[in-house]
Amino acid sequence: MKTTLLKWSFDQVLYTHFLYLYKFIFSGGPNAVPLLFFMLLLAFGSCSPSYYAPGPQCPPGFVRKGQSKMSAAYTHSFSATGYEACFAHTPLPHLTVSANHITYSGEKNTDPNAYFVHGYLNELGVGYYTWLDPGRQFVFDLSFHFGYGNVAYRASGQKYAYQNYYVESKFRRKSLLAGLTYLSRHLEAAFSVKLSQLSYVDTRFSYFSPKDYTSPLLDAHYKYLVEPSLVVRAGPSNLKLFAGVEMAHKIHTDALRVANKRISLGLHVRF
Repeated sequence: MKTTLLKWSFDQVLYTHFLYLYKFIFSGGPNAVPLLFFMLLLAFGSCSPSYYAPGPQCPPGFVRKGQSKMSAAYTHSFSATGYEACFAHTPLPHLTVSANHITYSGEKNTDPNAYFVHGYLNELGVGYYTWLDPGRQFVFDLSFHFGYGNVAYRASGQKYAYQNYYVESKFRRKSLLAGLTYLSRHLEAAFSVKLSQLSYVDTRFSYFSPKDYTSPLLDAHYKYLVEPSLVVRAGPSNLKLFAGVEMAHKIHTDALRVANKRISLGLHVRF
């Protein structure tokens, strides 16, 4: 009964906030767009540890040999914020090579406890692309990516010794991505789905680390995730602003802590 009541109260608060936001936007308020972004960030807020975050996903949408594309973005998940950079090039017809980097960190302070998470991911990829129509407005991408990274989580408290601990691990990620991109002069939209395989190695933790935080990282079995993504780019032909939403859904049964939503805002350059 208590759980049901708390859930009902939380739903009512969200409904009130978003009803106000809806009325504000359609009233023509000058700060409607920044407020909308701020409200979206609130929906991701939390202090829970996260050992994996989706991304980056940057289907390039190439249509000929010799093209290069690069993007840089600010990212936000429910446990951390960070930055990402993506680069892709087509050295041969229908062949894509790419390199991606993402770094993130997050901190939460509650009296008398503090929580901190940080990590990074470096990734290389190779793929195939082709267009689906004579005008080359619809491009299909299929690519394989290999990445390695590190994640660490630390908690500290002033009252009890067991409030102080850390968990750290390296990980490897293999991914297969399929994407469809719509191209026009001033607007691009890309939908992609990534199947990712995770493995964690060199896991270290302190004496008081909770077992449910460490057990998934010590499990030798691979972890599998399905990650859909939607990216929209708008602007001049060679320089566009873009926004992306990426999600992750576990298709295994262990308790790996995953940031299952991530948003990104940034710049996309073609040269």
